[in-house]
Amino acid sequence: MMSAEVFMNAMLIAGLLSVAIAGQAPSNADESIRVLDAAVDEWRCGLSFYCTFTYRQGTAATLDDGLEGRFGAKIGKPKNEDAAHGVFCKRDKQLRCSIDYGKPPADVSIDGSGSRITNVSIDAVSNGAMFLTYFPRRGNFGDSAQFARRRADTVDKLWIPSVGGAIVTPFAFGGGVDGQPLGGFEARPEFEESVTSQVEKADATHLQATLRRVSPKEGTYTRMVRFYTGYSPPVIESITEISQDNAGTELFRSVGRADRFVACGTGMMAKRVRVCAGPVKPSNRAGKVWIAKVWESDDLGGRPPADKDFSIQVPATTQVNGLHKPPAPGASRLLALDDYNLADLAESGLVGPAGTVNPPK
Repeated sequence: MMSAEVFMNAMLIAGLLSVAIAGQAPSNADESIRVLDAAVDEWRCGLSFYCTFTYRQGTAATLDDGLEGRFGAKIGKPKNEDAAHGVFCKRDKQLRCSIDYGKPPADVSIDGSGSRITNVSIDAVSNGAMFLTYFPRRGNFGDSAQFARRRADTVDKLWIPSVGGAIVTPFAFGGGVDGQPLGGFEARPEFEESVTSQVEKADATHLQATLRRVSPKEGTYTRMVRFYTGYSPPVIESITEISQDNAGTELFRSVGRADRFVACGTGMMAKRVRVCAGPVKPSNRAGKVWIAKVWESDDLGGRPPADKDFSIQVPATTQVNGLHKPPAPGASRLLALDDYNLADLAESGLVGPAGTVNPPK
């Protein structure tokens, strides 16, 4: 049964869309932003899916090259690209995301100390109240699993793991908090900022929300979120972020695009997401490059998720942490959150905000 809050949000979204379809500007931009933010929540919560995916990230010579998946800038490696494979699935509050680079993490710390790493292979599952993370052994790194309790203020939020840099997914491919590109956009008093918002009809089937933050100290930051309204709930097709100095010179641009939507539960979800950002100058190299990321699934929408999809198989050597009575080592084990409750967690399991995981030392 639809809750009163969901019903009210649905009515507000329908009203906003009818105004846009009529070619009128919404009378209250801030309220329109809140309604669209609620639409993102409704969309995400209604999804139910299982898929495997490939993930590519690397440098590109131009913005267009990055968005088209043409990796390999003229500086650095001839083909500066990392590729990975993973599983992504959701059912109600159960969410799993794994990614495997097939090699040890990359040390990107300036001093080579390993204090900052990227390309960390991880398998993570959340059921709302708890989460389980597994780091497979890659070189000298990993081979441990951790049960932990979700922070009380994040239990109702869907959670995506990130280690050494968040990956792009259909849930999160642009700015914002917890994958909400319209959320958390507030003025920061220390920078003397002003914030404005606008929602307008881009064409017959698109709404565009624009958030802008202006600071005499930091310049102007603009985020534009474009919704396709042909689906109910509407979906985000693109997110563009632009940073400018006080003279209006563009310093940085990030463009994210989602396409190839298929039905997944009560909403539509993209089978491909592309993000390109820059230009940036790699350390100790001449010239600038664009950073490109591509998430793509061939089987999204092919079948619904099953119980087994939210379990993690770990080898006999894996150390399991965070439980009063962890499963005995010495054999391959299937770890599932449904086999435990909060009382089974050890105090060491009370760690970690939503969206982040601390890898083992």
